[in-house]
Amino acid sequence: MSRNISRILVLYLGVMAILHCLYAYSTLSVHNDEYIFAAAISAILFIVNCQKKQAYIIVFYGLGLLLLAYMFWVHNHEIYVSAVYLVNSFIEIIKQPYHLDWQPFIIAAADKNILYQPAMYALISLTAVCLNLLMIDIKGSAVIILSTLPLCFWGLYLNVMPGLIPLTLLVIFWFSLLSWSGQQSLPVSITALLIVLGTGCLLQYVFPPREYRQPAIIKNIAAAANSYLNDYLSPTGRATSFDDILHGLNGRGKLGDIDTLSQTGQKIMQIETSVPGSADLYLRNYSGAVYVNNSWQHLPDNIYINNQAVFDNYSAGAWYDQSAIIFAALKGDAKGQALLNQYAAAENAGLQRDYKFTIRHIFTNKEQYFFPYDADISSEIFRYDRIYDTNGQKLYQTKIYLPPADYGAVAKFIDAYHAQNKYINYYYQAEKQYRDFVYKYYRQVPAGVLDEFLQVFPVEKVYDEQQKEQLIERLQAYFQKNYQYTLSPGKVPAKHDFVQYFLNESHKGYCTYFASAAVLILRQAGIPARYVVGYAVPVQLIKDGQKIGMDNYSNPLKSIILSDKQAHAWVEIYEDGWGWRPVEFTPSENATARPTKAKVQQAAGKTQQPAKQMAAPAKENIAIDARQSQQYHGKILLLMIILFIGSIAWRKYCQSKIKKLLIIVSDNSNKQILDIYQYVNRLTDYLGIRPLRQMDYTEYMYYLQDKEKRWHNIALPEFINIVLQARFGNGIISRQQLEEALLTVGKMRQIIYADLNIFQKIIFLYIYRL
Repeated sequence: MSRNISRILVLYLGVMAILHCLYAYSTLSVHNDEYIFAAAISAILFIVNCQKKQAYIIVFYGLGLLLLAYMFWVHNHEIYVSAVYLVNSFIEIIKQPYHLDWQPFIIAAADKNILYQPAMYALISLTAVCLNLLMIDIKGSAVIILSTLPLCFWGLYLNVMPGLIPLTLLVIFWFSLLSWSGQQSLPVSITALLIVLGTGCLLQYVFPPREYRQPAIIKNIAAAANSYLNDYLSPTGRATSFDDILHGLNGRGKLGDIDTLSQTGQKIMQIETSVPGSADLYLRNYSGAVYVNNSWQHLPDNIYINNQAVFDNYSAGAWYDQSAIIFAALKGDAKGQALLNQYAAAENAGLQRDYKFTIRHIFTNKEQYFFPYDADISSEIFRYDRIYDTNGQKLYQTKIYLPPADYGAVAKFIDAYHAQNKYINYYYQAEKQYRDFVYKYYRQVPAGVLDEFLQVFPVEKVYDEQQKEQLIERLQAYFQKNYQYTLSPGKVPAKHDFVQYFLNESHKGYCTYFASAAVLILRQAGIPARYVVGYAVPVQLIKDGQKIGMDNYSNPLKSIILSDKQAHAWVEIYEDGWGWRPVEFTPSENATARPTKAKVQQAAGKTQQPAKQMAAPAKENIAIDARQSQQYHGKILLLMIILFIGSIAWRKYCQSKIKKLLIIVSDNSNKQILDIYQYVNRLTDYLGIRPLRQMDYTEYMYYLQDKEKRWHNIALPEFINIVLQARFGNGIISRQQLEEALLTVGKMRQIIYADLNIFQKIIFLYIYRL
């Protein structure tokens, strides 16, 4: 009877664990109806299992099949609609990670009132019966485990993972199943697993996720697994990570409406370049100027129309990347070139050296352009200072220039030299107009978005290049220390601002989170900034590219394949005189920021003194760190108190149980003898000794003495005679017999306990409660 009860408890646990795992892939959640129905099915199966005659069991299963067939025959339409409803709930979830174009099945309006329960009840019944039939021995348990693996983890193919609760229930079910099949101590196994689960929950309470730093080896294993799933096990027709990053830009959904950024490894383009691998190569696509309603939008057309004169000075695309204008203006002007190199602290080769860049092949059919910074490009695809037309051929060849070590020096050079070169003078006048436009429209911050964050990270206005670089480095370091890079930050809750939620609550996200927040923070300091998406080619990928030739300056020309894993979002800021340049704020191992001015100076052996205006905010983290420290110290103290009180209570409980068992505490000596015998069975379970089938009580005691040599001199046969008298005799066990039995069992226990080390003793006493 007791074994049938434990069997049904394990079966019920298995049904609910499988149900929770399946629901993890759907919009549904487990309700009381499912718990009650599964309990009812388990109770019926318990009654069946208690039947002695095999014929009764066969009759029951036959009647069950007939009833099921009758229900399908009479209510086939309702069950069909219910199954469709259930399948649709799965489609809504599993299509999201890769943004698959899977449409739910259509349900007629007349059937809208039919829900998923009929199909789910049938699934629960089928699962319970299958588990019950297989739970006969260790082989059947192995079949259950092997079959539940694909049943519960098929969503990995679609990059969907069950949550903590379903996985925990499933693991507990597996261990419980193995313990039951192997006739281990089931309560002990479940207790140990629940202790582990409880400890994990307490630790998660004390140390919030953003305070946790995952060990490198675990991080690498998880990244490798995710990469394998995306590269080899993801479905066809999936969206790329660039599609995900485009969300929230110019009418493409909202920022934060994707819980996981999918990286499929799909090839996107082949580029050829002779640019040295000294910094990441950024390829721009779309940019955002106005942050509103959790999205980035272009500046309205009426703003551009009202400032048309600014953009009439040069051909289309000039203000998208105007640095090439400077080099064109200085062509043939050796004096001007030398002076620019002197101002900008350029290398001996000079800023005028150009490098080849070609987009050789696009592997996708999507209409998208990608342009590097500091490139010599003029095309009708540009309108004003952004890409406007995305139709047409996406393959092109151009030349690009390396950025200066000191951006501020470029503006100083133009101020000093414009009167000596008519082309530089024309650019000088036109750039001043565009600069006014930039400072007017690319420094806007929505009211209230940064208020709470600025209490923690004060931002002052910057007035020169040095202050700008200091703020950039300070913000990069702050993000690196206090925020977590993750591809699975979850969706931003409804009615929450994307940037506010990231900065003040979640503290985790991927590139779109960091870039969006950084744009607004830089604007708060008076720095013109835009939000940009495209592809960032890592330094190592450039260095590892396949060498296919040389450029005009004998630099190696390399061929590089970009996958969607290089899709990225970043910040670009406006440098007076030079134009837009990228700045990296995402603390990811896959992206290396272009050097700031301070880093370049340090590399050259120079030092710089911090500006007076920027010296004050050095203590920006003290207040919040103190509050967080107090909170965490309080939680740790509370955890220690709970663990201390809990350990004392558990110790007292275990001691009281053993005390009641091994001393004479009851007038019913027969019952206590039988309880003592059950305790002996627990001792033998601990030692791993199992009775052979068809073995009577006396044979079992001799068998124990043969298996456990340390019990050879203990009077086990006399003890078993007392047990037989208590169980089958009509008389009452005397006090003397009870004392003899207690003495025998006490010796058995002491022999085992004496050979244990300190850790084994703790487990023996407080886990196995022996």
